[in-house]
Amino acid sequence: MKEFLALIPARECSKGLKGKNILKFNKKPLIYWTIKEALKSKYIDDIAVSSDSSKIERYCKNFKKINFLKRPKKFAKDNSTMFDLVNYVVNFQIKKKYKYLIILQPTSPLRTSKDIDSSCKIIL
Repeated sequence: MKEFLALIPARECSKGLKGKNILKFNKKPLIYWTIKEALKSKYIDDIAVSSDSSKIERYCKNFKKINFLKRPKKFAKDNSTMFDLVNYVVNFQIKKKYKYLIILQPTSPLRTSKDIDSSCKIIL
């Protein structure tokens, strides 16, 4: 059994800012910063990006170690909960078992791998 799965939820539409997860922040799409730091983590075994966006799906192909999980529209609505998404991903999309799930929002581009690793250490 692996220890940590990082889930990056990145739906296409947003209430406030359309396509925010792929808007540029410091010359890179916002989601890039979360993926980059998750890949540098010493604790994360696998990374899954869950999205209903074909643009995000294409972008994730730039990274060899990213598993893209196509999100059904019913889990990509304004009233969809994170719990519903996590339940769907864990029970229906992830075939491997993990002890821990870390949710890394793409809207936190200043989070570093050191921050992620510190959190993992606390959990362990």
